[in-house]
Amino acid sequence: NLKSYFPLKFLRESFCLAGVGEEHPLYERGTMAFAIADAILASVDNPEFAPLRRYLDEEHNSQVLGKQARLLSLSSRIADAFDGYLLYRHEWFGKDGNWSSIDKTLLESRAGRHLSWQQHLFGVINEIGKGRHRAHLAHELMQRFAQGEGTEGSFPQEIFVFGISYLPKLYLQVFNAISTVSDIYLFVPNPCREYWADLSS
Repeated sequence: NLKSYFPLKFLRESFCLAGVGEEHPLYERGTMAFAIADAILASVDNPEFAPLRRYLDEEHNSQVLGKQARLLSLSSRIADAFDGYLLYRHEWFGKDGNWSSIDKTLLESRAGRHLSWQQHLFGVINEIGKGRHRAHLAHELMQRFAQGEGTEGSFPQEIFVFGISYLPKLYLQVFNAISTVSDIYLFVPNPCREYWADLSS
């Protein structure tokens, strides 16, 4: 039987087929945004959250939106960022699912000053979701394949990937693991010997 999936749906299906379980629903962007808003309200006096407190209290912001609306808007943008980190910066997250590693050069950059409160905030969210997000589950999946545990016969014999101009490295690593039990065909619109994300801009 032929089945078609968007990449994220396929990733989640792969978690189940490999026996690592489902991603916690908290890590859906919409759900995570509300959880982030609750976490900010509960910890807004924490010194780590001083940049958030300043943003929410700024007078020119209050003239555009009410404080609650600003909080929800901010939480939604943070959820988008966290969602992107889980896919594009999955190496930041350790084997236990916690955000435990950030490149030192990035931390020392201008953008790095905002990562401290983000890391703290993600830790609050992660306690609720028990670390069962896609970066952690992908690591478990690859570990299972490396150990040959319960994967034979679970996946289709052939997998075809097409119509996608770019995939995060996390997906490619998962495909590489699955390729030990399935034939995977990548139809790449722009074939290149190098992986674009590894090239310096």
